[in-house]
Amino acid sequence: MGSALVLAEFHAHLLRWRDPGFARGLTEHLMADPAYQWMDVSIELVEAAIAGWLGRFDDQRFSLTDAVNFELMRRERLTVAFAFDADFRTAGYELL
Repeated sequence: MGSALVLAEFHAHLLRWRDPGFARGLTEHLMADPAYQWMDVSIELVEAAIAGWLGRFDDQRFSLTDAVNFELMRRERLTVAFAFDADFRTAGYELL
């Protein structure tokens, strides 16, 4: 499970290293792959992430994307994340 913000962030990273066609194609592939569940990001979810995560951890440099995913994980009762940064651990999640 991941948010549409993660997919957008991934696409932006791809654009730094590869051409736009490759970035679009891989993004489309991930969206179509049934192994992944992409969650919509509502304004309500963003507001909850800001209040609940960015506000509570105001000494941390969590990105809004990470905060939204922390909130999604909390709502879905997920405790383990596939992530490359320690922010998820700081927020209380176990890293794979």
